Amino acid sequence: VIGVPDQLDMILDSVAPEKAAELAIIGIGAVAGGFTDESAACLRTLYATAGVSNIPLEPSEDPQEALLSLSFFLCLTDEEAQALSQFTGTPLQFPPSALRCVDEQIGLEQFLPAMSGDLSQAPPEALQVFQACDLALPPG
Repeated sequence: VIGVPDQLDMILDSVAPEKAAELAIIGIGAVAGGFTDESAACLRTLYATAGVSNIPLEPSEDPQEALLSLSFFLCLTDEEAQALSQFTGTPLQFPPSALRCVDEQIGLEQFLPAMSGDLSQAPPEALQVFQACDLALPPG
C-alpha cells in the first residue's frame, strides 16, 4: 500500500488477499477513526479487484495510480477521508462527496487533467463540473 510503512506492505503481501484486505481495512480504518460498514464493504470490493498493495493513499502523477487512489477515496465518507488526510499529512484536495459528483457528471478518468491543474488537457465540460460540484479550481 503506497503511503504506509514498508514493513506493513511486506506483511500484507505475505498473507492471502482476503486477509490482506481485512488487515488493511482494520489498520487504515484505525488511523481514520474507523470506517462505516458501507466504506469497509466498498474497500473490500476495491481490494478484491485491484489488490491491496496497488492502491496508493497519496497523490500520484501516474494516471492509473491516480485513478486507484481516487477509487479508494470514493469508498470513504468526507469525515473518514479528512481523518486519513490528517494522519498522512497529505492535504485532502477533493472530498469524496465532490469526487462522487465529478464521477457522476463526467467520470474521473476524463477529469484527471483538470484535477491536477492542467485545464488545457481537460474536457470542455471541466469548468462546468467544477461549478456543479462546488469545487475550487486547482492551482496551475
